[in-house]
Amino acid sequence: MSAEVVESIITLPGADAREKAARALGLQDRVVSTFCLIDAAQDDGIYPRLRAFAADTAVACLYQGDAAEELADVAPYLVGLDDAVFDWLWGMWDRPWGVFVRSTATIDDLRAHFRRLTKVATEDGTVLLFRFYDPRVFAPFLPTCDAAQLDEVFGPVSGYAVTQAGELAWYRRTDAGVQCVRIVLRA
Repeated sequence: MSAEVVESIITLPGADAREKAARALGLQDRVVSTFCLIDAAQDDGIYPRLRAFAADTAVACLYQGDAAEELADVAPYLVGLDDAVFDWLWGMWDRPWGVFVRSTATIDDLRAHFRRLTKVATEDGTVLLFRFYDPRVFAPFLPTCDAAQLDEVFGPVSGYAVTQAGELAWYRRTDAGVQCVRIVLRA
């Protein structure tokens, strides 16, 4: 049985869309951390920027070994969200750069969790890379999941968010399936 996705829409008070997004993402929250799963394959400028951020921000490639080296410029990365990363992502808001993640887990535990999601097997046993961190894949994928699959996707994650034109869509696991709250950022 597929998951039920219950949607609601809210509009945050205030005029500044960037500030609304920062509040909605919990940028200043010190209990639950916000991370980003960033897809370096979406733009040639992403990987060099992630390398620059790595001096001051937690950045972890989801691939390891030879794959991490050979595919570094197109790999998915888990990145701690701070003001500098947020400012950079704000400039790419309407592009499919990746997915926000909220969790109390460490970056190492989250990386281990997400690494398990990067590969899927077809019915004939062929192993494929699964680009769950692409928002064009993530949002349509969730409603196809059964309860066990949702448990696997969410694991230590309390919520996922994807950016869309003028909105931030938060996905949270519930007993019934998934709750999606669309937060209107721009009037």
